[in-house]
Order: sequence, then structure tokens, then C-alpha cells
Amino acid sequence: MTDSRLAKAWARASELLRLDTVAPYSVELPSGARINATVLVREFGAPNGMLIVTDYSHVRGELAALEAAGYGFSVLEEPDPTDSFEVEEYAEMLRDWGWAGMHGEQPSWFASS
Repeated sequence: MTDSRLAKAWARASELLRLDTVAPYSVELPSGARINATVLVREFGAPNGMLIVTDYSHVRGELAALEAAGYGFSVLEEPDPTDSFEVEEYAEMLRDWGWAGMHGEQPSWFASS
């Protein structure tokens, strides 16, 4: 587990929303490029999940390869130390990404808004 505030926030969201996350996460693409993500959120956004990175330049040249490998991505900033944690903000983001897990197995909170 990384010590970043972003990873810690996702760890808390993962616990509260019962998410399958890995932090940090690294994927090697067929081109040999390696994408190092702060967090992988499985079952949302794309068949292999959503990679969370803090800088678009980390994925810029590999968009087609990421998609072909079954990953989506989101660029998120490190939370400010004074930001409050709101689990509903994470739930809303996950709803926006969409469920990519097994049909009918989405969490109960997923449909509520």
C-alpha cells in the first residue's frame, strides 16, 4: 500500500463500499510500456477495471493499448489534506464509470443515488 492520500482515500472507499482494489498497481502492455497506477479499481469502467493515475502523461501514449488490454483510466488529483472524505462522491464516480463485473452482481448501493 502506498502512503499517498489518494491511495488512502480509495482504501477507505474500498472498505466502505466493498470494492476490489489494488494499490499500487502496475500493468505491462504488449508494447513493453509499463503503466504505474496509484490504484486499480476492479469491476468498474472496463473489463479489467479502472486505473487511477495522477498525471495524464502516464497514459497519454498508450490509450489504445490500455483499451485493447481491457483497462480504463481516470486522472485524479491527490486530495488536499483539508478535504473531507465523502463516500458518496466515490459511489457517484463509480456509477459514472459503470459496472463492468458479472451481470447481476453489482453492489446494492450501485443503483441508488
